Amino acid sequence: MSGSNICIEEVDVLIVGAGPAGLAAAATLVGYDVAVTIIDDNGQGGGQYFRQLPPTFRVTPDSKLHRDQARALSALSVLSHPLVTYRPSTTLWAMTGDREFAWSAAQRTGRVRAKCVVLATGAHDRPAPFPGWTLPGVISAGGCLNLIKGQGLVPGRRVAVVGNGPLLLVVAYSLLKAGVKVVAVVEAAGTSAMVSQAPGLLASPSLLGLGVKYRAQMLRAGTPFITRHAIVHATGTERVESIKLARLGDDGRVAVNGPVTYEVDALVVGYGLTPSIEFARMMGLQMLHDPLLGGWVPERAGDLQTSVDGVYGAGDGCGIGGVELATLEGHRAALSVAARLGFNAAAQTSVASRRLKRLNKFRFALSSGYQLPEGLHLTTPETIVCRCENVSEATVAAAAKEFHGNFGSVKLATRLSMGSCQGRNCLSTCAAIVAMECGVPSIALTPPRMRSPARPIPIANLLNEALGPAREPDVDDSLPIKGAVTDIERLQPFSKGIHSASQTG
Repeated sequence: MSGSNICIEEVDVLIVGAGPAGLAAAATLVGYDVAVTIIDDNGQGGGQYFRQLPPTFRVTPDSKLHRDQARALSALSVLSHPLVTYRPSTTLWAMTGDREFAWSAAQRTGRVRAKCVVLATGAHDRPAPFPGWTLPGVISAGGCLNLIKGQGLVPGRRVAVVGNGPLLLVVAYSLLKAGVKVVAVVEAAGTSAMVSQAPGLLASPSLLGLGVKYRAQMLRAGTPFITRHAIVHATGTERVESIKLARLGDDGRVAVNGPVTYEVDALVVGYGLTPSIEFARMMGLQMLHDPLLGGWVPERAGDLQTSVDGVYGAGDGCGIGGVELATLEGHRAALSVAARLGFNAAAQTSVASRRLKRLNKFRFALSSGYQLPEGLHLTTPETIVCRCENVSEATVAAAAKEFHGNFGSVKLATRLSMGSCQGRNCLSTCAAIVAMECGVPSIALTPPRMRSPARPIPIANLLNEALGPAREPDVDDSLPIKGAVTDIERLQPFSKGIHSASQTG
């Protein structure tokens, strides 16, 4: 793919992503006097959690919405270290060789080849289409937090927060602190599962205490917390004006009787996060499917190395776990890199591994407590499930039947995931539809082949590029996958230290 006139920059360590995991990895490596290059497609470092206001804004020490600003500035300080080459607003879009990548920034392109790579690509909102989800005023949970943290704005004055997972509490807390009337927080999961996970949750009292703090703020504000309910419809003319909720049965199906209606001027929807894996797929990393980690994630060994030699994974891009776990994984991955480069990191590695085991215990307990009810299905045949290409559920279902569940053929026939989001907002939903139509679990589906560019870049930057095939694991495109992993116990030998925490009391 690389042209003969393109200069390839050689670096020791390449870190993809300048969020908590990437920043922690960089801070650890410069402590060993290792030079690192950080490439991030955002204009400012910090990722989603430490998202910064524009440089012209000023955050005062008493800011209610940037309570972690001191910690953020401490983490971001590594970007000015003399051993760090930081490239913001730069997109890695293709692999051009072994640990060799093509990048694009403004009107420039280039190549970088690394001895070691730390993937810290983060996560994005898991979509959950329902009738009315395309109305103006309907915003994702992560998008809402980015609006608050990155612009100092709120989506409305009378807001409902619906979905599943701990991020709902964070969003509700942030909106309340901003003076917004949160009319209700609606959680699809019940409370009994969370109570049963109490021993695991006690593995991190500080994180558990944050959840208690968020709930206390809701109680003080009089915000109802409704469990075992889901949104079934949002209505409005020019924007969302009202929503309808319905109770979920034990099988996860929506009850048809007795919907609850709220009048709103904005709706925040969050059904958890899913790892950003498009670049991991393009690199040909072996993937595994674990609902407790957010879906498809790269396989990793105990030292956080992936299936490709010299490539390590850290943070939410390898399994949803939150900022504390992401920071620790970035540190742990960096220690593995340091050891690979010949440094003695044994003592720090031992400490980090023990901490990682404890936080993993909390992570899996939290994920287990928030697991969505089986059978939850919010769409109707007319619901648009791929917004970029305007594809409905009925269209996907018909293609699934016609092509006997071959996901690649469904993609070509419907154009789902071919829009600007490249499947980040539709692949998981469409996989569930295909699986349901074919009577197989979603894990049995092969994701469609990833093609360059992995992320959208200016077309002018592609004019002199010869786009070759993506690097993919040697798997069958048909349904089901031959040898699909469905038993978490079978993952233990390779994923030591990652899944074992969920299996121990």
